Amino acid sequence: MKFHRIFWKVVVAVFAVLFVLREAACDYTVLPPKGGNGITGGISVSISPLTDSMATSTAVQLKATVSGWKSDSTVIWSMSDTTGTLVATGNSATYISPAHLKASPTIVIVRAQSKEDTSRSGYCTITITSSGPIDTNIKVSIVLTPFSVTLQPGQSQQFQATVSNTANTNISWKLVSGPGTLSAQGLYVAPASVGSSATAIVQATAQADTSVWAQATITIMPPADTTPCFQSLILPIITSNCTMSGCHSAGSNGDAEDLTTYSRIMRYVRAGSASQSRLYTSITGTGEDRMPKSRPPLSPDQIALIARWINDGAKNTTCDQGTAGCDTTNIHYSSFVKGAIQNYCLGCHSGPSVPSSGGIDLSTYSGVQAVAANGQLVGTISNISPYPRMPQTGPALDSCTVAKIRAWVNRGAPND
Repeated sequence: MKFHRIFWKVVVAVFAVLFVLREAACDYTVLPPKGGNGITGGISVSISPLTDSMATSTAVQLKATVSGWKSDSTVIWSMSDTTGTLVATGNSATYISPAHLKASPTIVIVRAQSKEDTSRSGYCTITITSSGPIDTNIKVSIVLTPFSVTLQPGQSQQFQATVSNTANTNISWKLVSGPGTLSAQGLYVAPASVGSSATAIVQATAQADTSVWAQATITIMPPADTTPCFQSLILPIITSNCTMSGCHSAGSNGDAEDLTTYSRIMRYVRAGSASQSRLYTSITGTGEDRMPKSRPPLSPDQIALIARWINDGAKNTTCDQGTAGCDTTNIHYSSFVKGAIQNYCLGCHSGPSVPSSGGIDLSTYSGVQAVAANGQLVGTISNISPYPRMPQTGPALDSCTVAKIRAWVNRGAPND
């Protein structure tokens, strides 16, 4: 009899613990690395359950699931606004709802963000309701979703912001930092290409109280299985920046210095290793060791593209997809046109001090807009008479790039 009493006491205790855990919502687990390194499938973070409901002046323990980590299994906790209190302790946190609400229900989003890969997050949406009086003195609040998102070049994300505790729910949008464009309605468009991962910050501000704002993080990741195309991307960068008259053009400094063709360029490239390639060490050098000399250095994106091309095998690829499969919708100056001109045109047209500029400066939007308005931009890149073919040396722009720039010009060449 004594044994049976002890047994049933244990059973009751176990069910009681399980009931408490169910009431606590958002469970947490850290999974060990898979296969010894944890990189299979990449890092993922989740919070279970995805939603929870609670009353005012109550608390809930939030815990996350981190999988695929390699070196750090911990998370960073944050929430969408200042409603309530979030107390974090290591890999767990407690959310405490406020004693009063200005609006019922009120939604708060809690995020658990991987420390090892901050582009990976999990979310728990908490709905708070109150049967008591509403506090009209509570300040304006704003919730921005999603908190963070990972995009590939050219992709877009529509952000949503909800303003509470005021009749004026209008929002001002701002791209705080990073590449891409952001519309007045919160639509973010990633740049057409990036050499390596890039980060952008979007901010939504409540017009009713400009001290109240929320930010979201965008990570732009180039497709892992996409190698930069040599003929349409790498060669134009080298031609525009390195093969100017008196530099590395054909015959200017002897055949050994000629960088106008794939075979010549490969004399300074060790396929599979950018760090051991003279081409790469020259464009990343400092002082007298940096190339190009007496000219602005290559941009970080351009350097990253060349590094990826070398590390992926430095192949002589041609990738013009033509105009049939070319998406010419939603082409913007900042996310596409500016980058194309940088790769193909700035070697000559970066300012009046460059002898080969012909008095045309394409380093600013106003300079690009001027040649777009008078027909020169589309005429030269399309090789339409009486305009001279541009660029004069190196490969012409591929037909898809030309089509996209023409579509932007036809829209009025806006500075977007």
